[in-house]
Amino acid sequence: MKKSLLTTFALIFLLIASGNSFGQITSAATGNWGDAATWVGGVVPSATTDVVVASGHVVTIDLANAACKNLSIDGSLFFPDVDARAINVFGNLTVNATGKFV
Repeated sequence: MKKSLLTTFALIFLLIASGNSFGQITSAATGNWGDAATWVGGVVPSATTDVVVASGHVVTIDLANAACKNLSIDGSLFFPDVDARAINVFGNLTVNATGKFV
């Protein structure tokens, strides 16, 4: 009992200490931000996840409330000419040499 309780506390500490218990989500294909098929693992990013738009992929902001923790663009992040499209980045935004923020 003591050993399993200690192991549980150790795992909780590691998750809290890492500061990023939700990990990183990378684009799997060109598509819409709000479409699970666009992302590896089928998980749409949230305000607590780090996001990478991979080289060769174009991710279109199709939501009024897209969000992520940190955003790295190696491919392209596209905003259609439509009202009420936005992304909140609650950490760092990096547009790499081959990336586009359009």
